[in-house]
Amino acid sequence: MAHLVGVYALAGELSRSSYLQEALERYEEIMRPYVEKGQNVPKFAPKMLQPQTLLGVASQRGVLRVSDTPGIKQLVTKLFLSGADDFKLPEYGAIPS
Repeated sequence: MAHLVGVYALAGELSRSSYLQEALERYEEIMRPYVEKGQNVPKFAPKMLQPQTLLGVASQRGVLRVSDTPGIKQLVTKLFLSGADDFKLPEYGAIPS
């Protein structure tokens, strides 16, 4: 999803300006808060998502099973989601031809 957000913002900013440098600067202003929120992932998360051993796979399945139970699921969601819903995309309207 993050890629689509970035592509949308980049295309919108490129359509608003005749100057590449200006469009890229505005794109960075828009995307920086979104990207910074996404980088607050705990260090163990990537290893957990791509286990390399049988023990890792078993651990992942156990954690996912527990985290899917009611109550725990809401807690895990609050702890690990980056707050992407807080991000407001600009509206660009029709792109001039």
